[in-house]
Amino acid sequence: MTDYQAFALTLLSSAGVSVALSGAVIWLARSWIAERLRASIKHEYDEKLATLTASLNSKNDVHLALIRADVDHHAERVRTASASVTEAHKVAFARTLQAADVLWNGVITARAHTPAILSFLDILVPSEFVGAVEDKTFKNLTSALSFESIAQDSLMAKGDVEAVRPYIGEYAWALYITHIGILFRIAYLAHKATTDPSKMNWHTDSGVRQLLQSALHDDGLNNFDSVQIGKITWIRAQFEGRLLQATGDLIAGKEFSASAQREAQRMKELLLKIPAEEAGG
Repeated sequence: MTDYQAFALTLLSSAGVSVALSGAVIWLARSWIAERLRASIKHEYDEKLATLTASLNSKNDVHLALIRADVDHHAERVRTASASVTEAHKVAFARTLQAADVLWNGVITARAHTPAILSFLDILVPSEFVGAVEDKTFKNLTSALSFESIAQDSLMAKGDVEAVRPYIGEYAWALYITHIGILFRIAYLAHKATTDPSKMNWHTDSGVRQLLQSALHDDGLNNFDSVQIGKITWIRAQFEGRLLQATGDLIAGKEFSASAQREAQRMKELLLKIPAEEAGG
C-alpha cells in the first residue's frame, strides 16, 4: 500500500468516525432536547392541572357550602314552621276544649231557662194534652207566660254558645239551637193553648215535627211518635246525646261529615222558615 492510499484510508476512517460521532451527538442532542421538552411540558401540565384541580376544589367547596347553607336554611324554616304549627295546634286545641265546655254549659243553661210548663206536659200522655188546659196547675204555670217572656227566656237559654260557634262547628251549633227552638216552640204552643186548646197537641205541630225530622230523621220521628209519656224528656235525651257525641268528635279533632253539614244547613233553614212569633224567639 502506498503512502497515499494509507493516508486516504486514515482520512476516510476519521471521516466515518466523525460522521458517526456527529450522528451520535445529534441523536443525543435531540433526545436530550425532546426529554427537556417533555419534562417542561409535563411540568407545565402538572402546574396547570394542579391549578385547575385547586380551582375546581375551591368551586366545589363554594358550591357545597352554598348547598349546605341552603339545606340549613330550609331545615330552619321547617323547624320554625313546625314550631308554629305545633303552637297553633296547641292554641286551637285549647280553644276547642273551652268551646266544648261552653257548649255543655249552654245545655245546662237551656235546662235552667226552660219554662216550667214543659215539666208539667212531660207527665201527660197525648190523649190528656187538650184536657189539661182546665187543670189548675196548667193555668198557674201558663199565667206568667207571654210571647215576650218566652222570647227572653229563649235568648237566655242560648247562653254564651254563639260566641264559640267558630270552634264548635255548624253541626253542633245547629243541633244546639234546634234543640232550644223545639223546647220553646212547645212552650209557645202551651201559651197559645190558653185561648186555643187544640194547640196543646204540640206533638202534631208541623213546626215541631219538621225540626225533629231535620235533626233526628224519619226513624227518629217515628220513635218520637211511639213514646207515650215523657216525650219532652225523650227529645232532650236525643239532642243532648248528639251534642255529647259532637263534643267528643271536636275534642278528638274529627271533621264533621258532609252529611252532617247538610243536616246542619237543613236545621238552620227550617228555623228561619218558622215565623218568629210562632217560634217563640
